[in-house]
Amino acid sequence: MPVVGWVVGVVALWTRHCWNLRTKVLATLVWPLSALLISGFSALWYWLLLPLKAPYSSLGTSLFLLVPNSWLVALLLVGRWLYLTARPIPATPRDIR
Repeated sequence: MPVVGWVVGVVALWTRHCWNLRTKVLATLVWPLSALLISGFSALWYWLLLPLKAPYSSLGTSLFLLVPNSWLVALLLVGRWLYLTARPIPATPRDIR
């Protein structure tokens, strides 16, 4: 379901004229790149911490549980940034028809 929401958001983003190209590219890539980063960080984290005994491995696991929450915060911040950088669309004769 998150992928469907991302696709709908990307289509809506690219069909609007209120953002410039740089903003559209950044907004398009933020979700896949952050998912890739979290997956890579997760694999590295468990590869490094799994051999450790308690309490280090349990401390690492507790810290890792904070990562999805920070991912959500990052996505919300990008959404706020997109909202704040949107420009009003000037009315053109083509739009009035």
